[in-house]
Amino acid sequence: VQVLTEAYRVLEFKREPRLLSRAKDMYYYKPDGTPVLDATAGLWCSNPGHCRAPIVKAIQAQAGELDFAPSFQFAHPKVFELASRVAALAPADLDHVFFCNSGSEAA
Repeated sequence: VQVLTEAYRVLEFKREPRLLSRAKDMYYYKPDGTPVLDATAGLWCSNPGHCRAPIVKAIQAQAGELDFAPSFQFAHPKVFELASRVAALAPADLDHVFFCNSGSEAA
């Protein structure tokens, strides 16, 4: 790994990359099987846990239907279903729902 890191500048931000081989629920696992608690969220995502069966199933179903469409040009009916659910939870005077990936888009 070190040779490849030096040759290809892989993971340049770390001198020695921290290797992970798999993930399940709230843990990553190193190649030797040592668990590492994943207490972070990634860029543009939350952390509901890794490889959770209901989430994997939902992703597989959605990917089989429509895997991506740019939201500034198109919409999927589930966007409106989710917006309706969010609006129902919000105070009555909030009548707009805006989905974004980081919050900076709302400024």
